[in-house]
Amino acid sequence: MTGVGREPVRPVTAAGLTAVVGSVDARSFGEQALASLLGGLDNIARVGRAHHRVIERAAAGGPVLPLRLATLHPDDTTVRALLGSRRGEFTELLEKFRHRVEWGVQIYARPGDPEAVAEAEAAADLIDVALSDVAVSARRQPAEDPQFADRGEWMALNAAYLLDADRAAGFTAVLHGLTSRRAGMRAELNGPWPPYSFVDGLEA
Repeated sequence: MTGVGREPVRPVTAAGLTAVVGSVDARSFGEQALASLLGGLDNIARVGRAHHRVIERAAAGGPVLPLRLATLHPDDTTVRALLGSRRGEFTELLEKFRHRVEWGVQIYARPGDPEAVAEAEAAADLIDVALSDVAVSARRQPAEDPQFADRGEWMALNAAYLLDADRAAGFTAVLHGLTSRRAGMRAELNGPWPPYSFVDGLEA
């Protein structure tokens, strides 16, 4: 596997935990370079895909903590010290994610008068409650930027759900059962993903 700079990735292990890391050029990936590196959708997409490939491969072997893009440390010694000093915190999170995956749900509705919009929002809230009952944890996300949206519809719900891996079929059935009964609404389901939305705030 190669990482965000097409560098080989490798394991760094300490305290019974393993970090998957790659060594990158500080001139290209240091703090001064990040603004230009992540400037523009093409660059973000390219680096993001490389970051995701590494996380997805690691997740095939067990639970992972997907750290944010552009998490930088000066050397392997610093990474080992981090694993040792935060072993308890990291281990607790890894156990939470064992045999669990993230699924994303977006629900779209057709534009309408204020009353129709209010009804769609209420319906989306009820769907979110029903899905949250199936999930271990749920997170509402901001709606997509309108400039990237289809002008023929608007996003009534954008959410992520952490599921036990064996409950995906039941979760999907609940989603489609609820949205199919509501005219003018459609659902998009994406996943399974590593638990990106459930490690927010984790700095390492």
